[in-house]
Amino acid sequence: MLSALADLLTLLATTLFPLFASYKALKAPTLESLAPWLTFYATVSVIFLLESTVLYPLKYVPFYAWIRLGLHLYL
Repeated sequence: MLSALADLLTLLATTLFPLFASYKALKAPTLESLAPWLTFYATVSVIFLLESTVLYPLKYVPFYAWIRLGLHLYL
């Protein structure tokens, strides 16, 4: 049950705030404002790809969802 809460928080932290910040960066389209968000989306895409293929057994590690939430909040 608590891992579902961590998954929901990870989803919110990985989508809502970056969407808002990317929208603000697109309003002033300079390379300095867009580059961090392009890096963020590339990094998150690689993490999601690895989690869904190679690192699938990590889902059975205790507290993995909370560790993943911490990693996504760090990004």
